[in-house]
Amino acid sequence: MTGPPAGDRISELSAGIALPVDLAEADARRLVAALAARYGWLFLLWDRADGSAVLREYRQDTADEVSLAEWRRVARTPAGAELADTARRAYVVKETIIDGFGQAGLECAECAVRLTEPPAVTGRLCNAHRVGVNGQPAVADPSTEGLYWMTG
Repeated sequence: MTGPPAGDRISELSAGIALPVDLAEADARRLVAALAARYGWLFLLWDRADGSAVLREYRQDTADEVSLAEWRRVARTPAGAELADTARRAYVVKETIIDGFGQAGLECAECAVRLTEPPAVTGRLCNAHRVGVNGQPAVADPSTEGLYWMTG
């Protein structure tokens, strides 16, 4: 696969991939979201709309939206770099990641032991906790990822 002619590129990426010069901001946002979904990335993204909202809220500024050139200037400042670092630190808070592990069924909901099977198999519980009220075996319902008790 080849990219657009050299005159239509804004940056060279690996393996000959290039971004077109006329890539719209909305398309770029969709591209980042699609790549994040494809590779399981977690990301925070601020754009010009966020900058404009901050101006309106904190400066009571009623001027037009922040232009792309203005937003690029903001993004290239030390504060812009600090914002990205702050976002990474804030997102990588241990409790948030632990919550994600639990919600994904990667650990037992009762004792937090690591689970390797998907929730459709485990019901989000380890073998020790996957039992009914009378000790009977419990099986996960693959469609609901919930448990039901076996009888007999």
